[in-house]
Amino acid sequence: ILYNYFSYLLLVCNSSNSLHIMFKLEETLKAHFLIPEFSGKSEDVTDFIFQCETLLTNLDENDTAQLL
Repeated sequence: ILYNYFSYLLLVCNSSNSLHIMFKLEETLKAHFLIPEFSGKSEDVTDFIFQCETLLTNLDENDTAQLL
């Protein structure tokens, strides 16, 4: 579900490097879920999604270069 959500956000932000960013987000998401105190706390998941949404919806060319 979260993967599909991020895919949708990437379509919205319409970045030329969206596929590469998608892989970066997927790695980050997997890393977060490997942390025991993160995996069962809904507020942590909500915060993580909000941070990713904020990042993706505010990307421009310079931000994308810095992120990658």
